Amino acid sequence: AYTMLVRLGAIVAVLAAVATAFNKYVPEPYMDEIFHFKQTQEYCQNNWHIWDEKITTLPGVYIAATFVFKLLSAALGVSTLSICTLQNMRYVSVLFGALNYVLIHRLIEQNLGPKAPKNLVWQHSLAIFLFPVMFFFYFMFYTDAGGLSCVLLCLYCFNQALWPYRQQLTSNKIFPRDAFSLVSKIWILAAGVSGLCAIVFRQTNVIWVAFGAASVLIKLYEASSKQIREVGSFPTPSELIGFLRFGLSNIPSIILVFWPVLLVGGIFGAFLIWNGSITVGDKTAHAAVFHWPQLLYFFLFSFVFLVWNFMDDLTTTLRQLSRHLSFAFLFRNPFQTLATVIFVGLNVVLISRFTYAHLYLISDNRHFTFYIWKKGFEKYFYARYLLIGLYYLAAWFILGQLLRQRSALWKLLFIACAGLTVIPAKLIEFRYFLIPFNIITIYGTPIRSSGMRALQILTYIAINVATIALFLFK
Repeated sequence: AYTMLVRLGAIVAVLAAVATAFNKYVPEPYMDEIFHFKQTQEYCQNNWHIWDEKITTLPGVYIAATFVFKLLSAALGVSTLSICTLQNMRYVSVLFGALNYVLIHRLIEQNLGPKAPKNLVWQHSLAIFLFPVMFFFYFMFYTDAGGLSCVLLCLYCFNQALWPYRQQLTSNKIFPRDAFSLVSKIWILAAGVSGLCAIVFRQTNVIWVAFGAASVLIKLYEASSKQIREVGSFPTPSELIGFLRFGLSNIPSIILVFWPVLLVGGIFGAFLIWNGSITVGDKTAHAAVFHWPQLLYFFLFSFVFLVWNFMDDLTTTLRQLSRHLSFAFLFRNPFQTLATVIFVGLNVVLISRFTYAHLYLISDNRHFTFYIWKKGFEKYFYARYLLIGLYYLAAWFILGQLLRQRSALWKLLFIACAGLTVIPAKLIEFRYFLIPFNIITIYGTPIRSSGMRALQILTYIAINVATIALFLFK
């Protein structure tokens, strides 16, 4: 515990120092911060009825910041508005960043188990925390840091609900479906509350609340089933039917145990009916579309930032890849051959018909995606098709190697949730990939080589330093 406090203190000190630099060199609201800043100032003045129609998300981050400022104003004896500044709002993001490190560390401890080497746990946690796309937004007053905190807390609570029964789960004994203890039910309640908070930060987080609940049900089903498929295989129709029967036959128990999560789902459904859209404001610019390539972009994006995992045991990985793509393997596995052909053919069609370039993407050069699109996809039209091979490699590595310890049902659930998160978005924005990327890294197999883990951490630090220096001084 002492070591953890020391590490957390060091992280808070670094975050605070970088946030201070942001406040010094970029004292004015940047991009969407102008909307978040003004809305929070209205709440700090108790103008709860005032709302900026350009804001697309629910007011979670504004409520959280206002709550912090009101506590501080009471403690310091000053007015709330006097400390409700952009600079202090950015420090609220720093607090969420520190919380994220703690939650990532705890989730990795849960998933790797108590016997996992401590060095592996904290180094893996640090690497995930330093992930460049997320790290940058610990110093900006955006919804991402707080939204991620709530989602991670929700997943942690779901894991804790199953913790008393971990022996039955790991030994595949029949699970006592109706024997959830009071403590486990309280953890489910906590998951529901944190899930509701996650949705109030960003509406699409409802998908990951459902992911957490469905993950619990999958664990219960697999522990109760006498026919557990080998890890890493595709789910068969019988497995899917079996899982569906399991859910239908246990509806009373599911309602009794998961009522807080079901209530959150009901509240969100009522919001959709009342609002007429998942987007709160600026609905025209953020209308949902079927942007299929977004899922492909996500897999490739994740593969690029997890290339160290690919190189961790490069010889074995390349051997498995060559075997996977060999003609002998494909001929012996007609299902795999068919799946490969369908993957390529279907993606050619879907990419040609459902590739979008949002107005914000092609007109705003303050995003990395602007240059990727302009210098790549727009300039070289056929690049989008030539990348199908890389998309296949990325999906194969993430699902077949990095998540090889996860069951086929779990992987199917993850793909569905990742797809529901990114495919409806017309705008290509790396921030939309943050939560599914964190799910992959937390639940996936960590890098075994300490040297490769160190290289990953150092590379992330170098990217962060370069990105922040470019932002502050250019």
